[in-house]
Amino acid sequence: MTAAATEKADKIYGSMDDIAASGADAVEYAIIDGFKPNEKVRIGSVTAGDIIEWSQARVLEVIETHGSLVAWHAFQQSEEERELVTREAEMAEIEARAAALRAEAEGAIHDAELRARQAAAELSRRSGT
Repeated sequence: MTAAATEKADKIYGSMDDIAASGADAVEYAIIDGFKPNEKVRIGSVTAGDIIEWSQARVLEVIETHGSLVAWHAFQQSEEERELVTREAEMAEIEARAAALRAEAEGAIHDAELRARQAAAELSRRSGT
C-alpha cells in the first residue's frame, strides 16, 4: 500500500477544526432492533461537543449536590496533613532532646569513670602499691 493510500484509508486530522470541517460532528442515525419482536428504534449519534457539555453539566451537578462533602473531605485532608507535620516536628524535637540526653549521660559516665580511676590511683598511692 502506498503512503497516499494509507493516508486516505486512515485519515489523520491536524486539529478540531479539521474534524468539524469533515462533517464528523454531524448527527448520524442508525436503526437498531428494539426491545420487542419486529420493533425497530432510530437512534442518533452525539457529537464530541455534546459529550463534553453533558460531562461538564454532570460535574457541576455533582459539585452542587455534594459540594459540602467535597469541602469537608478537603478540610479533613488538610487537618491530617497538619497533624502529620506537627507529629514530625514533635518527633524531631524528641530525637534532638534524646541526643542531648545521650551526650549528657555519656559525659557523666566518662566523668564517673575518671573519678573512679583517680580514686583508685589515690588509694593505690596511699597504700604504697
